[in-house]
Amino acid sequence: MKKCRLKSISAKKLAALGRVPHSTLAPATEPMKRTAKLKVKGKARFPKEVDEAYRAWIREQPCCVPLCVETVIRRAVGTWHGSEAAHVRSRGAGGADDGNLLPLCHTHHCEQHRIGIKSFAAKHGVDLRALAADYWHRCERDVLHVGTL
Repeated sequence: MKKCRLKSISAKKLAALGRVPHSTLAPATEPMKRTAKLKVKGKARFPKEVDEAYRAWIREQPCCVPLCVETVIRRAVGTWHGSEAAHVRSRGAGGADDGNLLPLCHTHHCEQHRIGIKSFAAKHGVDLRALAADYWHRCERDVLHVGTL
């Protein structure tokens, strides 16, 4: 039996044989160019638009999940340190703070991250975007006094 040897054939030879279109070959003298800009180290990928007053107000609210007893029990025992501000639309997806935060206890906030926002909303039967918008309007009315003279 004869052994079959594969020889390395250059792209130019393949093009000469008609196996590869010559137009797809880049000239050897032209270096490859980067099409996208390099990410600058030390800068945030998404600019932070943080509203500290709104975040503080959200953290003072009890967990928004119906029938959540963790906040009630911790307040009664004296171990409640406030809710966590959870984003409905992630910051990576362009979610700023305004109308995009919900108060969640630590347990529910971890669950939201573990199973995902859509699964979390379906499991607990809540419309998170509508609820976040409602919290934003309540904060504007009660704390930030928007629309009052």
